Amino acid sequence: MPTCQRCGKEIREDDRFCPYCGTLQENVRNCPVCGHQLRDDENYCAYCGTKVTSSQQQMSTNTFYSTYSTFHSMNSSRDDMSMYEKREEPKEDGQKVWLNWKLWIALVLILAVGFVADVYSSSGSGIPVSQDPTGNPSIPSNGDSYFEYTDDFNGNMQTDMTAGAYYGNLNNGGFVFGDSQFLYAVNNKGELIRRSVLSDEDDVISKDVSGYVQVYQGTLYYTDETNHYLYRVNEDLTSIPVIDEKVYYIIFYQDRIYFQLDEDKESIYSSALDGSDRIKLNDQHSYNLVICQERLYYTTDTQGIWSMALDGSSPTQLSNEHASGLSVVGDSIYFINEEDGLLYHMDIDGHDRKVIYHQPIRQFVVNDNIIYFVDYHLQIGRISNTGEGVQVFNCMGVNLQVVGDYLYFQEYQTRTGRYGDWQRSYKDGSEVTDPFMSDAYQYV
Repeated sequence: MPTCQRCGKEIREDDRFCPYCGTLQENVRNCPVCGHQLRDDENYCAYCGTKVTSSQQQMSTNTFYSTYSTFHSMNSSRDDMSMYEKREEPKEDGQKVWLNWKLWIALVLILAVGFVADVYSSSGSGIPVSQDPTGNPSIPSNGDSYFEYTDDFNGNMQTDMTAGAYYGNLNNGGFVFGDSQFLYAVNNKGELIRRSVLSDEDDVISKDVSGYVQVYQGTLYYTDETNHYLYRVNEDLTSIPVIDEKVYYIIFYQDRIYFQLDEDKESIYSSALDGSDRIKLNDQHSYNLVICQERLYYTTDTQGIWSMALDGSSPTQLSNEHASGLSVVGDSIYFINEEDGLLYHMDIDGHDRKVIYHQPIRQFVVNDNIIYFVDYHLQIGRISNTGEGVQVFNCMGVNLQVVGDYLYFQEYQTRTGRYGDWQRSYKDGSEVTDPFMSDAYQYV
């Protein structure tokens, strides 16, 4: 089977993005018989001997881009436009908006209605409108508890991310993490950069990082690019391996590490923080690990969504759908059904299944009552957890991360069809213009 160009895990022949790390599989040639990856100069498969003609070459990007050729052609004339620039329709020659008396009347009416509504709401009458962190009143916010040192849910993790964002970011690769002192991010060179929130100073922690970046009990952890081992960083910024086997979907909870062990049929294990006391929890191909209400939730390759106790007992199948992008917040489960690409919600016991967003998406992160997503056009947007108030932003990217007040993503360049530098925006999709961001992310 073909393997991911970034993390090396096996993927399906028709996968355009790696289901484990989210990396686009660019210009990959595969043998049409055995699926073995071929070099550009190979006319015969070195694995099975099959002759590969030009008509048989499988370029993973060609199919993807041809699918959206119409979409890209619509934007081809705007290749040099800023990703945050507002799109305006061209005005007809001679059009003078300021002379249009109808627009003036409409403007006056809008201002009058807004003034009355403001007076009415400030008087304490009517239905109160709760706002999300970006100030959008159309999306309510009733809480997805933030991590604190005193929070029993995560045990000793201090960060300005919610529990939903913590698990969502990790299931999207875990490339960005923020705590009370530093912002950590993996740049395009595979370097882990640490930036102080109080200064402009940067440190390069490691030059061989793949993701799963997180801080637990004051210690920084990550997986390396070469072997996908789990490392911890000492106070002198040296790194030592904690688990020297290929691991994925690493999460920390109550002095234990939970992870998928690649070499044991992708089963789930837990261990002590130093990698000792390893316990095997299941015998399934398992992905997208999430802990909620003292149970471990995960997706499987063919058996749907499951949960089990933290010691591996009482495994329960919640859904038989092939799902990805799992998130469990409170009493709700969110996931992408890979059959239709739609975002679904169901109760924590697997009942009351319904569609949240009726357009296919690739990735999502639940933060408070808001779901941020990357759709199949690679555009970033958000929607409430009830399926209301959808907004699609004028920015494109992948590997979505939500930290604090910002969205982080790897920018998609329509002109080249490739991914560029890491960018960030406010949670309403608007551009970040503060000096800290523009200075910091020349690196990331």
